[in-house]
Amino acid sequence: MRIVFDQQPEVGFGISIGRHAYMIVQHDQRTNRHGDEVQVSIWRGRCAECGAAFDQYTRMDFAPESCRCAEHKRPGKRATMTNTVSEGAR
Repeated sequence: MRIVFDQQPEVGFGISIGRHAYMIVQHDQRTNRHGDEVQVSIWRGRCAECGAAFDQYTRMDFAPESCRCAEHKRPGKRATMTNTVSEGAR
């Protein structure tokens, strides 16, 4: 499920998606794969597998979609109750 905001959330804005909490820690400009400069939000969350903090970059008006760090990334695989860390974003 993709969450799209009507306007750009501010740094410090937090959101919970299911059992996972995220907070915007920074806004930045990045070059996309087409060579265009785009504004992004950097969200911080906790990995559902190991609990380590990780950052995720999204378009300015999108919410984060991943619940795992790069080491435990499993696209398309939902986190289960048994492997979900209960701590929120920090």
